[in-house]
This record gives sequence, C-alpha cells and structure tokens, in this order.
Amino acid sequence: MEIEFILLVFLIVCSFTDLKYKKVYNIISLPTIIIGFVLNFINYGTKGVKHSLIGAFAGFIFLFLFFLLDGVGAGDIKFLIAIGSLKGAKFVINGIIYGAIFAGIFTFVLLIYKKLLFKTLKKIFLFFLYILVFHRIIPIKKEDLPELPYVFFLSIGMLVNYF
Repeated sequence: MEIEFILLVFLIVCSFTDLKYKKVYNIISLPTIIIGFVLNFINYGTKGVKHSLIGAFAGFIFLFLFFLLDGVGAGDIKFLIAIGSLKGAKFVINGIIYGAIFAGIFTFVLLIYKKLLFKTLKKIFLFFLYILVFHRIIPIKKEDLPELPYVFFLSIGMLVNYF
C-alpha cells in the first residue's frame, strides 16, 4: 500500500515539474529509487531487491537509446528507473507502452493542428531511408520536433496501467 501511495505522489510531482519547468528533478527521482529498493526489501526480502533491480533496469533500457539520440533527457530515464524500482519490470514496461500511445496520439493531433503532419512524416521517412541506404543516422534538428512533456504522458500511462 505504501508503494502505491509513493508512486502516486511521485507521478503527480514529476508530471507537474515536467509540465511547468520541463524537468524531472533528482531531488525527487533519486530518493524514490532508493525508497523502491528499501520498501521492496522490507516487504519481500532479497526477492524484492531483485524485483526492484530488474524493474529499474527495464526502465533504464527502454529510453536509453532515445537518450543517446538526444530524444529524451536523463530525467526521463531516472523517472522510469524510479517507477521500475517501486513496481517492477512488468509494470514499468506496460506503463511505457501506454504512455507512448498517449504521447503518439497527442503528437499526431498536434501536428495536424499545426499543419505539420506531412512535413514531419516526410522527415521521418527520409531519416529511415538514409539509415537503410547509407547505414548512418542523420541528425534531426531539435527545433524540427515538437517538444513534449514526455514524463506527463508516461505518468498517464502508468496510471492507466495501475487502474
């Protein structure tokens, strides 16, 4: 029960800071990671630590490639590590999937509203074509991409997953 309460508070605080400041602060995510490990150890012993460790790794690995490509920030990754340490791999993976769906729908609607859908789809097509033909990644200008509060959408995904 305490894990669920901590998760809910964590999701609310991180969503707020992501929407308002475009940041997920270490002062929130790092203690939550530790709390996840400690509570799972208290409740389930070494199996709980293993559960937290695998969950934290799952949260890390899912966004790490996007971090390397400068698509997400380190705060997004620490956010998912914290959730994985609290609730485990299955929970964090399902939440990521739901969050990505919500972010995708929002982005699709936003691109239609800004009349940028076809221009963006063309850039995505050329990006993958360049990878297939030349076996290289062409950099995408950050200003060409819509800036999303991704933690907000991940939080929605986590809540949908929970309920």
